[in-house]
Amino acid sequence: MRHTEAQLRTIIEQVPAVIYTESAIDKKLIFISPQVEKLTGYSSEDWQSSPDFWKEILHPDDREAIIKADNEAALSRAPFHQEYRILTRAGRTVWIYDEAVLIRDQNGQPLYWQGIMLDISQQKYRELEVEGLAQLAQTLEKSLDLPSLLEQILKTAIQVIPSAEKGTILLTDQNGRLKIQAAQGYADKRVLTASFPLEKGYSARAFRNKKAEIISDARANAEIRYDGEIEEIGTIQSAVVVPLIAHENYIGVISLDNVSRKDAFAEHDLRMLESFAATAALVIERARFYEEIERRSAQKTVLNAILLAANRASNDVGALLQVTLDQLLNTLGLSMGAIWLTQTHFGEHKLVTRNVSPELSQAMLRIAQEQQMDLREVCRINEFLDNTDPLSKILTEQHGIQAAIAAPLFAEGKRIGGLAIASAQLRQWEEREIWLLDSISKQLGLMIERVRWYNETQKNLSRLETIYKISLSLRKAQNIEEALPLLLDEILSVMHTNAGSVMLYHPQSHTLKRVVARGWFTELDEQPQRINEGIAGAVFSSAKSYVTADFASDPLVHKPALGKIPPGWGGACIPIRTTSTTLGVFFVSVQLPRQITTDEVTLLESLADIASSALQRMSLYEETVHHLERLSALREIDRVISASFDLDLTFSTFLHQTIKLLGVDAANILLYNPHIQVLDRVTWLGFFTPLQSKLRLRLGESLAGWAALEQRTLFVPDLTSQKDIMTKPELLEGEYFRAYCAHPLISNGQLKGVIEVFSRTEISPDQDWFNFLDTLAGQLVIAIDKARLFEDLQRSNLELSKAYEATIEGWSRALDMRDKETEGHTQRVTEMVLELAELFGVNQPDLVHIRRGAILHDIGKMGIPDRILLKPGPLTEEEWKIMRNHPQYAYEMLSSIEYLRSALDIPYCHHEKWDGSGYPRGLKGEQIPLAARLFAVVDVYDALTSDRPYRKAWPHQAALDFIGEQSGKHFDPDVVKLFLKMMEGKNLPSTRE
Repeated sequence: MRHTEAQLRTIIEQVPAVIYTESAIDKKLIFISPQVEKLTGYSSEDWQSSPDFWKEILHPDDREAIIKADNEAALSRAPFHQEYRILTRAGRTVWIYDEAVLIRDQNGQPLYWQGIMLDISQQKYRELEVEGLAQLAQTLEKSLDLPSLLEQILKTAIQVIPSAEKGTILLTDQNGRLKIQAAQGYADKRVLTASFPLEKGYSARAFRNKKAEIISDARANAEIRYDGEIEEIGTIQSAVVVPLIAHENYIGVISLDNVSRKDAFAEHDLRMLESFAATAALVIERARFYEEIERRSAQKTVLNAILLAANRASNDVGALLQVTLDQLLNTLGLSMGAIWLTQTHFGEHKLVTRNVSPELSQAMLRIAQEQQMDLREVCRINEFLDNTDPLSKILTEQHGIQAAIAAPLFAEGKRIGGLAIASAQLRQWEEREIWLLDSISKQLGLMIERVRWYNETQKNLSRLETIYKISLSLRKAQNIEEALPLLLDEILSVMHTNAGSVMLYHPQSHTLKRVVARGWFTELDEQPQRINEGIAGAVFSSAKSYVTADFASDPLVHKPALGKIPPGWGGACIPIRTTSTTLGVFFVSVQLPRQITTDEVTLLESLADIASSALQRMSLYEETVHHLERLSALREIDRVISASFDLDLTFSTFLHQTIKLLGVDAANILLYNPHIQVLDRVTWLGFFTPLQSKLRLRLGESLAGWAALEQRTLFVPDLTSQKDIMTKPELLEGEYFRAYCAHPLISNGQLKGVIEVFSRTEISPDQDWFNFLDTLAGQLVIAIDKARLFEDLQRSNLELSKAYEATIEGWSRALDMRDKETEGHTQRVTEMVLELAELFGVNQPDLVHIRRGAILHDIGKMGIPDRILLKPGPLTEEEWKIMRNHPQYAYEMLSSIEYLRSALDIPYCHHEKWDGSGYPRGLKGEQIPLAARLFAVVDVYDALTSDRPYRKAWPHQAALDFIGEQSGKHFDPDVVKLFLKMMEGKNLPSTRE
């Protein structure tokens, strides 16, 4: 019996369900299987500790109903089967299916209740999920209003996830923040206005990381903790948050919160909310799309009406305003509104109203005329109440308007009026209404602009035709010299006169110069005019047009022109200006009684704008070509400097480019000799007469000497009047030079020389000319420094190479002195291996490394003790073991020397053998470096034909026979073949003497 009972208990303990037995008399728990601890977190002993333990862990929402059902089953003796929730030791909610039947004895008397409890949480969660999605589908069918949808979505989500006590839906706004659009369970109304940056809070983190997550402790981490003004949000203990994704676009998050405890949510809650959020996001996106369609439809209706009115009204602004206001009010279902204009630029002050009292209309018109209203963007009525705007006071205090929106009207970048709609009832303006008002105000401003443009177009049609004609003429001109006569002739043609002139400003001399003249202007003096003199100077300085009835009697006329101007000719002087500077002026003169009208001045100013644009364009083009030529010259000089160290070639290129681009006729270069402190002329170009090539100047002698001594540029505009400043003026006889410039060549504060340039015509160089000369001089200094640096580097490199070679040979001689038996061996094998390597086709750079390797081939013997190295007789096996280390010693000595690293092959590998039996590494075949294979043959040959303490030298032929025998064993067969061929042509003695 006990065995059977033990078997039964074992079976019960293996069943995944919880099996229990309860007394039918006192409801005391007799037995409960150990699985109950896995299900609830409480052990069997916990369950049996008290008859009421089961009731204490029932979910509060289910406790009353389940206890009642349990009592009824106890009274009726009917089977007990219920679904309910319990709270585990960890605080989680678990759904239980509990079924128990009463067991009776043979006489029908109650014995005990036998029950089973099953975990049906997953089934219940799936049912709740399906139920929630079904509710969501029903919500979608009933409404497309976004606020209502959001509220219902959130309410349904909280219902399907029991641990959720509160919740919010946050969507991204136009500022890139997450704004709460719906909330459930929160009493503070400020929750619906809260928004959060994407850098703080767990909702923002889930959105930013695009990942759903469970927040076990919402207060533990400063990154996600809320510490704002809304206390109710700060009470959240735990949460589950899931991003809302619609068509791969992240539009917000849904967050469910628990304020009672931490760790309130489990993985199944997260999965359920993710499934729910996927559908919810599509619902939200659909509602948004529907709203957008409605908004665009309303806008399209109003805008179509406005466009139709604009087409019908032609240039009637009043009709356009009336249709716009009627359509806007009709679309929004309102009856009260107004549109006003304040800028006379668009006509007289206008005010269009609907259902607005005469008193309010007059007040609005007065305020509009006085321009007291500071309306810069769309404003609601509550924003009016927050300031002292005159219109807001009238609206709220005198006319009882409770809700209003106003938007500014802008045209041509200026505020020209406003548009307002109002209601006598309190109301919350929707975003679509504000958006529509803003859109209409912008479109209306464009329409008003169009009306004005239409009127201006009609008024200025002839002016535009004239401008086009002149512009077309200017396009034919290739440069300023061609353009100005064309411009003046066209202007005079348009003005039906024949007298006029154009004067341009020269910044170098700060004067105005007449460049083209027609009619009586050709009789005037052509001398430059200062910019503070005459009518031209006044117009240039003020950049304002000037009109006179008679030039001859005008008090501003230039004094030298008095008596040369014919009487009875008046006209205008117009500035030719860009946005930042004035380029010059032009005159147009007409004969009395005709006078220049205001409209003609406006036309002339328009033509001046065309002229300034054309002149600036041509000037920029010429300047661009000039700069490109200079850049090309600098590039050519750079190319020569980079490609060659030949200073003569560099100097020649430099002088050609200098003469060409500086607009001079000749140039020469003098280099400074710091040892004797003189300037020597090294090259020249552009001179008529042969120059003395040995010209030498002391510092301070002649202009070039002064430029070098003072290290500054010297410019002489007229050499003919200052020949005495040249130390040797006879050298320039027959050259007819007029202008001269000397520029020192300086590098890091040190004088390198002087460049001289000469011009046979008068020149007035500007700062750009001197800057370019300085740039050219800088390039020349680079070339000089580079050439001298290269010379110094070559000299240093040669000296360093000699020092390295002397060091290597010193090491070799030191080894020979130590190992006297091999004295002369190094020199012989070096010469022979170089000869063999050349026959093998080794290139010259590698021969250098072979030579160094041959010289140092036994350098490793420095590490061999004298008792072994200098031993007169044969070495023992142990001594040979030490001796064979000398190639490794060579590697260790030389591998760290970068200069000798490429020469290591011979010292390290010349004792390796073709068949792999050599040392130190046992290399085989072509694993052995070529240099070592070549040297091995030569080394063995010389060793065999040299006397050793333990043997006499072999005859040469015997040594050659031995090497032939070792082909393919000790030596590379190809090397042996070439070596024997090389030795055939030599007249060798029988033995080395």
